[in-house]
Amino acid sequence: MELNATFLASIISFIVFVLIMNAIFYNPLTKIVEERKKYIDGNYEEAKKAHEKSEQIMSEIDKKRSNTLSEAKIIIKEKSDNAKNKKDKLTQEAKKKSFDEIAEAKKVLDEENKNSKEALNNDINNLADIICNKLDGNS
Repeated sequence: MELNATFLASIISFIVFVLIMNAIFYNPLTKIVEERKKYIDGNYEEAKKAHEKSEQIMSEIDKKRSNTLSEAKIIIKEKSDNAKNKKDKLTQEAKKKSFDEIAEAKKVLDEENKNSKEALNNDINNLADIICNKLDGNS
């Protein structure tokens, strides 16, 4: 192979062509590719952060829901216990009142029975006196 001026001119023109293509085509294309890569990576990082934040928010929501359910169960149990205690108290008061009324009614009935017996004994004594007087002829 012979090294002549044409070959040397071809090599120089090729190197100039590569430098011009590099300056005009490859460098801007490389910049665009890098910018897009940065843009995609930035969006990916933002999406990743948003996903982590949403996971954290969901975790907090689940924790709050769990705490709220626990508090609700405690409140329901307290209210249920209070209602049961109130029911028991009212039942005891009603029973006591019923027993007191029954005792009072028994006292009244015993008093009426006693008065009725005394009145009956008085009537019997009066009738016996009247009968005795009639039999004696003192009428």
